Amino acid sequence: MAKAPKPPLELRLRVLAAVDYAPGDSIRERIQHVATRTFADATSQREYRFTWRTISTWLYRFKKRGITTLDNKTRADRNQPRKVSVAQLAEAIHSVLPSLSRNKQGQLPKSVLYLRLLETGLFSRRQLAPTTFYRRLREHRLLDDPETAERLRLSFAMPYANDLWQADTLHGPAIRQADGQWRKTFLVAFLDDASRVVAHAEFFYHDDTQSMVEAFRCALFKRGKPQRLYFDNGSNYRSSVILQACLRLNIHLSHAPIRDGAAKGKIERFFRGFRDRFLTQHIAFESLAELNAKT
Repeated sequence: MAKAPKPPLELRLRVLAAVDYAPGDSIRERIQHVATRTFADATSQREYRFTWRTISTWLYRFKKRGITTLDNKTRADRNQPRKVSVAQLAEAIHSVLPSLSRNKQGQLPKSVLYLRLLETGLFSRRQLAPTTFYRRLREHRLLDDPETAERLRLSFAMPYANDLWQADTLHGPAIRQADGQWRKTFLVAFLDDASRVVAHAEFFYHDDTQSMVEAFRCALFKRGKPQRLYFDNGSNYRSSVILQACLRLNIHLSHAPIRDGAAKGKIERFFRGFRDRFLTQHIAFESLAELNAKT
């Protein structure tokens, strides 16, 4: 059955006007009396009946804020994901588990896990209610069956571009300098989780915070600001410079669990393809500029 359209503003005003002339000694009795009546829309000839709670809400809004609050409005979160998928939940649980310890019985309290997910900003209470969280843990055995949780993690992906960027560093080829010395290179890459687009990738001579910050700045200029960053646990990605930049730009910063390559599966897969399709064909480079130009 098709859902009935919302009543027009003119009809709702007629309902509120009917409350003023309805019989009854109190406002509640008058509203309940109007709730038993049927109102017809003159344009569509559709008939409506409203519950006393609906009429009470309209009357409250009308008295407090005026006629504009009765008009039809679109949701503030329109086109935004309002539910958390099982794959997203599995990925989030796996990212916060290393920061929690089990009790004497060897169990992890589900309430503590839920609070940690909210504290880290991965979800809001509106997106994931406690009862929904407990039900999904039970139905999908996210804490009892590691294989199930691992399979869900592998299928995890953000729904929209710039929701999450993954970043990591690849050890590149060495380049011979003018003095005959060889210098190693490092590729810093930022990958969009949803679209798999490489926001930016650049080779540097140093694997340090300055190189990573420079690559991040170029990625921002190219692709805009992400909502979240998912980094490795290296010292470059945990520096105070990155933390302050994320705070100023309102970017949520999270780190992959230690010794968990699958957590960074997408950026690792990009590095594998980069080695197979590029570094195997180009062996020697004259300079860092040439390496970046061919990259």
